[in-house]
Amino acid sequence: GGQIYISLKLNIKNASNVLHTAILTKVPVLFRSCCLIGKNLKGVEGSCLYFQNDFYPVDSHLTNMVEIDGKTYITDVSYGVSCQLWYPLEMISGKDQPQPPGVFRLLNNGMIWVLEKTSRKQVVKDKANANSSLIDRRLVKTMYCFPLTPRNKEHFVETLDCLQTSPDSRFVLKSICSLQTPNGFRALIGWTYSEITYNPEEDSDMVDMKEIPDSEIEAVLKEKFNVVLVNKLTPKNKKANYCIITI
Repeated sequence: GGQIYISLKLNIKNASNVLHTAILTKVPVLFRSCCLIGKNLKGVEGSCLYFQNDFYPVDSHLTNMVEIDGKTYITDVSYGVSCQLWYPLEMISGKDQPQPPGVFRLLNNGMIWVLEKTSRKQVVKDKANANSSLIDRRLVKTMYCFPLTPRNKEHFVETLDCLQTSPDSRFVLKSICSLQTPNGFRALIGWTYSEITYNPEEDSDMVDMKEIPDSEIEAVLKEKFNVVLVNKLTPKNKKANYCIITI
């Protein structure tokens, strides 16, 4: 019922390698942690939803299934921002499972499972940011689908390389850094720094966004994310479908 917080200080030479590094380091740490608390652990393939309301044609997301006390759960540390799972989700189709970020549910049509999330009302502190493109105004968001096909992390290496190098990839068009906090999360997307505080008791979340000048980017990365870059980061926020907050 508790959470495991892992604090990392990153000295990153090439920011474009962050996505690849995160998947190949966080997943094994989670895998070993799940082995300590459960059994019959396996990784399964997933396909994320993209902006045309369809799923990617290739496997782009690795999630883990684990059996704990006779019940099967998925455990996932790789999605980030407002869609990050805080606790394992029990594999029961149609069951609402409230967590601090919102209400998650798994749906099964007999062939694949689909993970979706229902969000809360967002209260934007600075009204000038109320129409930010980083805020997704869908109440219910489909995150990804997955069959129960066993996969290991090596299965996703080619796709991750493509996501880091394709000129159309959101991870090439934008610089993205996010970190979960005890009561929400913080994110730096391009020059936009956001702090989101979850408030499930009042069915709303507080959103505080501000623009960071180039001269302060490195200080924000170090202070807010404990990230130290060897080379200077050039923030990017070109047009791409990427939201950090689902409303």
